[in-house]
Amino acid sequence: MGKKDRLKAIGNVGRVIDVGGIFAYAREAGMIPSVAARFSNA
Repeated sequence: MGKKDRLKAIGNVGRVIDVGGIFAYAREAGMIPSVAARFSNA
């Protein structure tokens, strides 16, 4: 009937959305420090 295409896996996109955005995801994953960690080391 119509053309069928395979979709690629979306990876961590769902988790990025669940935690509230790319920066929240990066903090949760340990890629960047949390805001609290930055101020506690000062």
